[in-house]
Amino acid sequence: MTSTVRVPQWNDSGGEALLLHIRKKTGDFYKNGEVLFSYSWDGAELEERACEDGKVTAVLFSEGEMIEPGTPIMVTEIKKQCQTDGEGNKI
Repeated sequence: MTSTVRVPQWNDSGGEALLLHIRKKTGDFYKNGEVLFSYSWDGAELEERACEDGKVTAVLFSEGEMIEPGTPIMVTEIKKQCQTDGEGNKI
């Protein structure tokens, strides 16, 4: 199953995130809990972790780019979809 990994959608705080490090590149396999990418938002450095084993099939942005919350960063191949809230954030 194809899935997208997004920068989390924040409440009313708004603002873009700076993509700091892409830890998994196109073609890389990853395990549940591994860091896929890290980003900076509102002065904090945050990590996006995998919620399922999978494989990165595409990376859509480069390190150093500014990204709107909710924007897909990666396309992955997974066995089942992660649970998300109504805004697409993992739960």
